[in-house]
Amino acid sequence: VLTNAAISACSQVGNWEAVLGILEDAPRHSVSPDIISYNLAMGACCNGRQWERVLSLVNDLQQVKGRKDFATFNVTLHACVQGGQWELGLACLNEMLALDLQPTWTMYNLGILLSRGKLWQLGLSYLEDMWSRLVMPDVTTYASTVEAMTAMTD
Repeated sequence: VLTNAAISACSQVGNWEAVLGILEDAPRHSVSPDIISYNLAMGACCNGRQWERVLSLVNDLQQVKGRKDFATFNVTLHACVQGGQWELGLACLNEMLALDLQPTWTMYNLGILLSRGKLWQLGLSYLEDMWSRLVMPDVTTYASTVEAMTAMTD
């Protein structure tokens, strides 16, 4: 609990370096970081535009805890968009859907944006999936879909 409080405090002031230090030092103090610790650290790194570190933490989390949750997928998807990692971002969203976790409209919008160009049909399938899961698209959803479809002509 104290580890997560310290990580959260450092994250709130934008100190992602300190967050990583706390996470790294925790085992030396006989503390085992939990999924919340990792998610908080990933969020701090994402807010600090450190998308590569987010992806590294996702790998660490999977090795240590063997699972991801909604927050993990959310921050991973945002980091993939930041880093232009469209393949990883789409894989993240598809994994989330396969696990039957309910993405938000924002997460779908990011997936649609990542599918622009040659994968525009995937973006359309995300739009269709939104409707089937009763996630209401917004203006950004439709704008992202149009952008994904028009990018194929660029």
